[in-house]
Amino acid sequence: MPDTAGDHPRQHPSFWKRWTVAMIAVYPPLVALVYLSQSVLQGVPTPASLFIIALCLTGLSTGLILPFLNRRLAGWLHR
Repeated sequence: MPDTAGDHPRQHPSFWKRWTVAMIAVYPPLVALVYLSQSVLQGVPTPASLFIIALCLTGLSTGLILPFLNRRLAGWLHR
């Protein structure tokens, strides 16, 4: 069953718009997490520290940041 708004099927946003929102959702928190975790994860092997950062970033972006951005940018995304 297609996702509908009224009687009109909702089109998926173009690739470049989805890419832009994803970059906004990922890059700033990634930079912040890397800087904030440096002192906490000092001495932890690089693969383990990257896993912890990726775990936090994935949770933040899928649970908070992307839903927020999709709501705020819905008009632009679906134009």
